[in-house]
Amino acid sequence: MKKIQKIIFLFGVLALLMNCNIATVNLGEIGLVRDGSSGLVSNKIVREGRHSLDPRDELIIYSIQSKPYQERLEVLTRDDLTINAIATIRVKPIEAKIYELHRETGQNYYNNVVREEFRAALKNVFKEYPYAQVTKNFEVMEDTIMKVIGPKLTAKFLQIESVNIDDINIPVEISEAIQKKVKKSQESAAMDYELSIEKKKNEIERLNAQREAEITLIKARAEAEALRLVNSQITTKYIQLKAMENPNNKVIYLPIGRDGLPMLLNLDNEKPGPIPQSSNFQTTLPKTNSKKNKTEKKNEANEADESEKN
Repeated sequence: MKKIQKIIFLFGVLALLMNCNIATVNLGEIGLVRDGSSGLVSNKIVREGRHSLDPRDELIIYSIQSKPYQERLEVLTRDDLTINAIATIRVKPIEAKIYELHRETGQNYYNNVVREEFRAALKNVFKEYPYAQVTKNFEVMEDTIMKVIGPKLTAKFLQIESVNIDDINIPVEISEAIQKKVKKSQESAAMDYELSIEKKKNEIERLNAQREAEITLIKARAEAEALRLVNSQITTKYIQLKAMENPNNKVIYLPIGRDGLPMLLNLDNEKPGPIPQSSNFQTTLPKTNSKKNKTEKKNEANEADESEKN
């Protein structure tokens, strides 16, 4: 009898287990139960663990851990250069709003909401920078994307954890064109530098020449002023005085010359003439005729005495 009761009990437990739905919620997940008879989803959140459900019910699982989603797309830079960008966004549901997320978006929330917003934000942020500055501003661009789409996704019960611009690349022909452009720009900059050096050199030479010309002009003006002052101070009387004071003169001066200058009596030919107006107011008798002149003077004196006696 007891054996029969045990067998009946085991069969009852087995039948009960066969009619039950055992569902498991893993770590980092939460779930919602869909009623099998009505098709409605309960707003009660099912946490981690094993749960026994009605065989007709369904457990809808959501991961509450952030997941990475990568996008590859063509974008335009501010200088109209087309490049291929690779970027990753990490996003997760807001746990307390999992029921609302399920009602409005569902489990495929990335494709339904996030993807379009993420790609649009990437295209817009790349338009703000020329190609040469893109790689230098990755962090700024990532922050900009998060600020732009963060509030939009929050309104859709999603949370952004991070945005990363992984890499950019450009077609080979565009890369070659850029290299040629950079090379020409460098050559032009070098030429401009050389021209600026040459201009500075020419300007220095011009200033030196101008300074030398000014110095020469100042000297000429000073010399002219000095000459004018000297000429204004030298008079005819001054010249006469200097001519008479010269102790080396071997001439006789007669104060009856042109312009009041003394006359020179040349004892060799007895033809008087004016003293030249020069810095040297003296005429020296030749040394070879000095004795002859003295003898002539003595003879003239003797003849004068004899004529007085007669």
